Amino acid sequence: MTCRKCKKLVSAQAQRLKKHLAKCGTKQVPKSRLSAQKSFLYAQKPDMDGITRRQPKVNEFAVELKSKDKKQIDAMLGKFIFSGNISFRAVDNQYFKEVVRLLNPAYRIQTRQTLGNEILNTVYTEVNNKMKNDLKERKGVLLQDGWSTSQNEPVISHCINVERGHCSLSIRRKNHK
Repeated sequence: MTCRKCKKLVSAQAQRLKKHLAKCGTKQVPKSRLSAQKSFLYAQKPDMDGITRRQPKVNEFAVELKSKDKKQIDAMLGKFIFSGNISFRAVDNQYFKEVVRLLNPAYRIQTRQTLGNEILNTVYTEVNNKMKNDLKERKGVLLQDGWSTSQNEPVISHCINVERGHCSLSIRRKNHK
């Protein structure tokens, strides 16, 4: 970098520039002018309603998603899809991805493979443990029903009915164990 006044080659490091400017005799920019930009950027400005608010910083616009929150969103997305009998392919839909992005830009939606493996296993374990805890030391009635599919395959269902509702224990085709 060359000095504009004496045309000497000077290092671009701040400390060395200050020393050169002191020796060279070039007028330094007053601190008031240097801080003018800084004060402008972080100034508190009155809005139309007269209330003074500070100007937001850039990092206030960035959305950060914690691992705990991501796992919670994954689980709720899984519960929504599993309970509604929605195809796992729904997460690949462009418009569904856009909706999720609008709701939370920091969240990256899982693939259908992750949804059908890890998230399904996590939600299944959670729901199964909740059901076991809800049924502990309760009296109930075991219900059993059978029917056949449109292909005439027999299906049998087991359900337990307790005071506050019922829990499905299993639904199986007779020739699938």
